[in-house]
Amino acid sequence: MFRCSLIIAAALAALPPAASAAGPTPAPAATPAPARQFIESSDIAAPRQIGPWRLVNRSYDPGNKRAGAGFSYAHPDHEGLIASVYVYPAGRMDNDAALERGLADFRSDLQAAVRAGVYAGLQERGSSTFTVPQTDGHASSDRDDAVLAAMAARVDGNTLAGRKLQLRMDLTSNNRKPGEVPVRSNGYLFYKQLYYFKVRVSGAEALMDEADFQTLADAATRALVPAIDVASVGACANFNIDIAEDQDPEKMAAAASQQLAVQMRYNCREAAKAPAEGTEVVRIDYDAGDWTSR
Repeated sequence: MFRCSLIIAAALAALPPAASAAGPTPAPAATPAPARQFIESSDIAAPRQIGPWRLVNRSYDPGNKRAGAGFSYAHPDHEGLIASVYVYPAGRMDNDAALERGLADFRSDLQAAVRAGVYAGLQERGSSTFTVPQTDGHASSDRDDAVLAAMAARVDGNTLAGRKLQLRMDLTSNNRKPGEVPVRSNGYLFYKQLYYFKVRVSGAEALMDEADFQTLADAATRALVPAIDVASVGACANFNIDIAEDQDPEKMAAAASQQLAVQMRYNCREAAKAPAEGTEVVRIDYDAGDWTSR
């Protein structure tokens, strides 16, 4: 459960007068506890099976924590088609700003792959908004959690807006020549639980036609992104609700609800919780100084 405090601009005016100089000598102030890092650790939990998609590989390099973790899934009826989800740290941002920055990095990574000779003839064939269900993988029986979850659903409609890129390229690795293996690949990007979720669904054009590929790639993304969950521990569990003193009660309640919903969707807590059954978990333990900002 996260911890919040309410800040009202007029609170200072309500403070009691200072104590008299003749009053008792105050006790020595206690030594403050060291400030907690914004995120101390994160558990990234991915299902081993979600619908027809089966987890076939996971990756994580403790020496490169900024790259996060990767999970690859295969479909039993479409051999050669792989759906991969990369989950890596982002920090606290507005969703639109996060997507703008994340897409710039996404496109930069694609160009780097071209320069490295992995792809040739890279084409971006379309970009659009893409929405998936907003769910919390670490469901809790705690009554307060249930109340906050219901409130968050009313605020954001239980939907998460991201971006979709339609791509086409030629594989040139393993001594392949450009044009020898043309590939369709969709990229999807979301900002969720203080992390980026980047999805790549790729397969040779010979596997299926364009319409079938788009249907399958979209379905994979709508299944996998809500099912993969990041639960973090650290100072991110503490936050303030800022309410202007001159707001009417209705606007005050709306502002508080909006801020609480955003905080709840971060899925950040005072202490770690057990992951859901049937999941493969990657824990990222951050060193002091890894999160120098939020």
